[in-house]
Amino acid sequence: MQWRLALLATTAAMILGVVGLPATQAQTLDQRISDLRQKTGDEARRQARREAMARAHLMELLGTNIENVDIVAAPLRGVIAWYQDTTHVPVIVNWRALKEAGVDPDEEITVQVQNIPAGQLLGLVMKLAVTDEEQDQLIYEITPWYLRLLTKSQAARHPVMRVYDVQDLVMSIPDFEAPEFGLDKILQQGLKDAGGGGSLFDDIDEKPSENDVRQARGDQLAQLIADTIEPTLWQRNGGEFCSIRYQRGMLIVRAPEFVQRQIGVPSLAMPAGD
Repeated sequence: MQWRLALLATTAAMILGVVGLPATQAQTLDQRISDLRQKTGDEARRQARREAMARAHLMELLGTNIENVDIVAAPLRGVIAWYQDTTHVPVIVNWRALKEAGVDPDEEITVQVQNIPAGQLLGLVMKLAVTDEEQDQLIYEITPWYLRLLTKSQAARHPVMRVYDVQDLVMSIPDFEAPEFGLDKILQQGLKDAGGGGSLFDDIDEKPSENDVRQARGDQLAQLIADTIEPTLWQRNGGEFCSIRYQRGMLIVRAPEFVQRQIGVPSLAMPAGD
């Protein structure tokens, strides 16, 4: 009798087991996986909110007016240090890399202006730091936590992928020309139909589909951006670092941050690698 009970217990365990685990443990494992996924998703959303808040604060600082700027023959390195202390905007600079790119950290800067937004002031300082027109220009990239000062060539090596919703720009309102329904024409057409003639709509020309129209407009928009914003960087213009294509109402753009900033506010952003 005891061996029969043991056999029944073993059989039940085999039926209820999942991948070698009792049913209760299998349910616990599934619950743990579900909890882990939920936790990971919650943390990603919290991180996105933190970054959005930090970026908004940084943009607010860049928009703050500086009442009086009186800098005379100060080295670029010192001007950036003063800028951080005055605006409370963190600026990260790889001075060695800038020097290798031909930007002298000791280049003397003179700026005397009033009531200028912090972001515009930094742009002015960067322009004054480049004395040769053929020299690589300075730009700054915005992260949620700080600004990074670098040359355009350096920035071009760090593209990001962004997707822009442009459905409103490529859609068209149908312009349908209704056929004429005069009594004489209807009677004449009726006679033709009785003799095996065609339809009332035979004279209407076929038009391209809405999808074809949107695709053509999207392609034109992509080319317009490539022709007007940093034209030499786009692959379709013979460049190396930027690509753009239209697909189903979206512009998919792979380009460095300073190019993306000139295009507009994205609906989606993700790293695209170096």
